[in-house]
This record gives sequence, structure tokens and C-alpha cells, in this order.
Amino acid sequence: MHRTISGIVQSSILSGRVDALLLEFSDLHDPGRLRDVQGCRLTRVQHWKKRTGQQHEYLIFDLVTAEGDTRQVITQRFWGTDNPRTRSPINSSNGLADASGRSSLALGSKAARFDEYKVVFDAAEEVDTAHATLIFTYTFPADNRPDIIQLAVLANCVSDAGPRYHLYSTMCYWFARILYETAFHLFPGGQEIRGEKWYYRGRFKTYRFVNDECRFCYGELAPGGRLAKLLLTSSDTNNIAQTTEVTTCAQNEQEDNINLSAEPPQKALNKKLIPPASDRVAPGPVLHIIELYRSKYSEFMQTVSITALLVEPLHCRIRDGASLA
Repeated sequence: MHRTISGIVQSSILSGRVDALLLEFSDLHDPGRLRDVQGCRLTRVQHWKKRTGQQHEYLIFDLVTAEGDTRQVITQRFWGTDNPRTRSPINSSNGLADASGRSSLALGSKAARFDEYKVVFDAAEEVDTAHATLIFTYTFPADNRPDIIQLAVLANCVSDAGPRYHLYSTMCYWFARILYETAFHLFPGGQEIRGEKWYYRGRFKTYRFVNDECRFCYGELAPGGRLAKLLLTSSDTNNIAQTTEVTTCAQNEQEDNINLSAEPPQKALNKKLIPPASDRVAPGPVLHIIELYRSKYSEFMQTVSITALLVEPLHCRIRDGASLA
């Protein structure tokens, strides 16, 4: 028998900030509801990339309840606020959306970010997957599937790690990549499938923004770099040249900046093949998120479990018709 689970599985579409999803579970006084929520498991995660516009990237998680009801959870980062009219993969008057092809968004400037979750019946209708490319799919192992609370905590940790939208670091490419990679390493043993266009992950056209270390490719922004020519003014590149971090990254990423065409040469493609799933090592930023996640999840569940334990006798008395006097 299928039934609704308030805040997750119900007749209407649910959406909001990822921290609001975590708050949804912070008041689980009813032990029965806690069990219901923990019975909502994620079976797989898909990493999608838009083919048009700013080539926005986002994740879709498949969810199934203990009764077999299904939903999909979309997670994505926007530039903007709670007001839907202000949201965009990037500021609509700046950066990659600028018709001139150059950015007036100053290097180092930061904007409000809106990290959204949306629980839907069919993600294809919500995010128009017909105009997007599926670049990676990871199916969680049957004996190690995360529940919806674990996703809420993990997404919240990623959001906290990049508290502001930054075109040159913590934008949608970064959010989708690091959330995917962290889920992959936290729940290992599943099956990963790469889509035909997997090599475009973290790229705008052929310009690489986010690398396999889940870091922004500052080498592209160094004076003379391909991305610098596309996006930045001369004053921006001068500022970049003065930063140690960017200079170091530029030296380390020469191998990373190969010029991929729409269909890259097989030699270049083979050179950039990622390791098999079983051999992939978690990069530093992912290990940092995992550490945050384990601490926050443990603290969160301890609080919820103690509350449920204290409240359960009261629920039993109410159920059995006992007086509260």
C-alpha cells in the first residue's frame, strides 16, 4: 500500500533550498515517521548537462520508498535568491550569458547562491532533459543505498562549503561535480556508466572550468589563457597574475588544458580517460566534504534519535488512549 510521507512523498511537487530539506527532518519527533523517512532510499544519481545557453549542470537522484513508491530529487545551484525571478545558472546580465561573450563580473566578486532541491514525479518534465546530455550515472549498491536524510545532510555540507555563488569557483559545475563525487565515494561498490559526451563535464563549450580534482581550472584564466580571452578584461587578468594560487594552478594544469573539439581526437580522449570506478581516489575537496558530512550526520542523527526516544512513550500512551493528566 502506497502512502504519503510528509515533506518527501506526497501529491504535490516539493522544492526549496537544500538547507530547508534538512530542516524538514530536524523535527522528527514521531518515531514512525523517522522510520518512514529512513525507508526512502536513493537508487542512483545522474549528472546532466544542458546543451544550450550557459550549459547548466545538475543532478537527478532516483528515490524509492519502502512501499515501492518512486520520486526523483533534482539538486542544482543557481545564481540568485529565494525569488525564482532572480535565479539563473549565472547572473543574466554578466558572464557567460553576456551576448558580447565577455564578462563584466569582476574576478573575486561573489553573489547570492540558491542551492535547490526539488522532489518531483518526473524530472524530465521539470528540467527539460530533452535539451540536455546525460554525462554520468552512478547506481548505488543495493546493500549501501543512502536515505533521503543522508542526501539532505550531504547537500547541506556542499552548500556550506561554497556559501556564495562565484563564477570562477563555486558555480553550478562545481556544485554538481563535488556532490556527485562525494556521493560516489561515500557509498562505494555501485556501478558507474559514462555517457557519450562525458568529457564535457565541467566545461563551457571546450573551456574547462572544473577539473577532476573538483577545483576550478585557474590555469585557463592566467594571462593569455583561452578562458581569459573569452571572459576577462585586461584588469581582471592582471589581478589574476598577482595571486599565488592562480599562478601555481596555471603551472600544474598545462596537461589539463587540451583543446577538445566537438569530437576530440582519439589520442586526446584516451589520455584524459578517468580511472575505473574501483580505482578512483577521492580528491582533497571531496575528502573535506566527507569529513564534514560524517560529523554533521552523526550529530544530526544523535539529536533526532534522542528526541524520538523521549517522545515515543508519549505516542504510545496517546495511541492506547491513556490520559495525559
